[in-house]
Amino acid sequence: MREANARNQQLLAQRYSVSKETNELRLHCRLVEESLAQVKQDHTPCGDKLHEVEEQRDTLKREAADVRRALGEAQRELAAYQKQSEDLKVKLRTSDAERVENGRALQETRQQLARTRFILIHTFLLLILTP
Repeated sequence: MREANARNQQLLAQRYSVSKETNELRLHCRLVEESLAQVKQDHTPCGDKLHEVEEQRDTLKREAADVRRALGEAQRELAAYQKQSEDLKVKLRTSDAERVENGRALQETRQQLARTRFILIHTFLLLILTP
């Protein structure tokens, strides 16, 4: 009977110990669940912010691609304008050279015309004045 009492005392002690440990584990489990709920709650705004940042990144990538495309077009236009400008400069130099040459030719023609007029007048006067 003593053995049974001792065994009973031992079982009660174990039962008390297991009950205490169970309560501690339940409390710990409840704290972990609360922490998990808080983490999930904290995570939601982060996920939303991450999604927003990803959308902004994608928008910026598209805008950067548009800017690169526009820059390429602008560079091609600039090259075309520079080529056209060079062509016009060449034509202008050619036109200036032709204008100078035409001015010389006009001056020579005027001088020849003046000489011819002088000769004609001189010849006419000689014909009229000579008997």
